[in-house]
Parts: sequence; structure tokens; C-alpha cells
Amino acid sequence: MANPSPPDWAAVHSQTYVYEPGCWEKCSGFCCSSRHPDFSFRLLPSRGTAIFYFQEEYEWLAKQNLAPALDGLATRQTDFDFGGPEPLSFVFHFCGLEGGCQGKLGKPLHCLIYPFMPVLDNRGQLLDVTPGSIFDLTALLQTGQSLCPLWEERKDHYLGLWRDNEQLLAPLRHPRIIFYLAAYKIFSDSYAELFLRWDERRGLAGPDFWRAWELQYLGKRFFDVEALKALFQQKRSELETLYGKDF
Repeated sequence: MANPSPPDWAAVHSQTYVYEPGCWEKCSGFCCSSRHPDFSFRLLPSRGTAIFYFQEEYEWLAKQNLAPALDGLATRQTDFDFGGPEPLSFVFHFCGLEGGCQGKLGKPLHCLIYPFMPVLDNRGQLLDVTPGSIFDLTALLQTGQSLCPLWEERKDHYLGLWRDNEQLLAPLRHPRIIFYLAAYKIFSDSYAELFLRWDERRGLAGPDFWRAWELQYLGKRFFDVEALKALFQQKRSELETLYGKDF
């Protein structure tokens, strides 16, 4: 049955998904500052972090003056045309507030639930979580350890919390949000597969690894566009079967 109503972004943003006060001040990981001692990128920016908004989420926050203005540089829209009725659209923003965003910026779901991203089935039930950033995912693949201590120390806690309290993730069970989250997981899985084929990473560690990784990443060596299009189309078809073409 079709569900043309938009996601309830007010409900999404009313929830506290991860509560770890000031945790970004206690580590040098990715989430707010990207000041990890191993990061010495040539082209990727530091002293801040890249965050993303789902397109509809960005529009909802922008109406309340809680989103940065699109300027094509620090804040830019990205559309990925995978052959569906409409492209997958995100807004990427480079945030240099380093944790001082309270009252200045409406945090996207990406921030509210970091370092986790929910993995939902087609009906919105929680299956697992996946790393909330490309840096954390890369570190896990390369070393077996996340850059964020919460992944190691609190993952089981939050999985249990969300499974015991159905209402916490209830606002995410709109089919369009399910599709966005599924697209994120598909992208992560595709990236991981190609990253693990990169033989030159073996034997590299610390700054040497991340400098070599940056060149591969910016050269799009870890992205298979055609495979992503096919997988996004497949997921869209599965959701259309459940919710109708206008979900």
C-alpha cells in the first residue's frame, strides 16, 4: 500500500539515540575534529569533519534556519541517479565547529546516531549497525579496531537499548528513510569489498597507510558505480513491492 506522506523529521530529531556527553573531547577520532595523529592528508580537509544530511532532512532543518546554506563548496548537494524514479540526494557539509554546534546547527541523523548507522530490514526492524563514517569503516577493515572508542565499548549497549525500546527507532521506519539507510549500507559493503582487494595496503600502518589511502580514495578506486546502481535499483524494487511506487 502506498505511503506518500513524508517522514516525520520532527519525530526523528526528537529522539536521543546516542548519549555520551562530551565524548568528542576525550578522543582524537573522526566525529567532530578528525585530529587523529595518523591523519596527515594532503587534500582532504581536517580541523573539522564532513557530515551528511538526507535531502528531505536538510530541507526540513533549513526551513527552521538550522541548516547551513548551500554554497557549492563547504555545503553542497549531491545527486546519484541510479535509474529510479528520482535520484538519491544528500547534502554534504564540512563542519568546523568541533563539537560546539549546540544552538548553531541542527545536527543531522548522521551526527545524532554516530558512530553507528542502523541496518534495518525492509519493514524497519533493526538487524545490526554499521560504522557511521568512512574513516571508522576503513580503520576496522585495516586494523580490526575502530577510531571511535564507542564502537568497541558501547556497541552492544546501544544495540540492546534500541531493541528493548522500540519507540527509539520508530521514527526511522518510514520507507524513504529505510531506503536511505539501505543505500548507506549498500555503499559501505561495496566500499569494503573493493578496499579489501587493495593489496598495497598490506604492510602499511599509521600515517603511511592513511596517506596512501587518501590517493586511492580520491581516485575513486573503491567505488563501483554500475554495481551500486544495480543494487540501489534492487532495493528500490523490494520497497516498492511493500509500500507502492509512491513511497
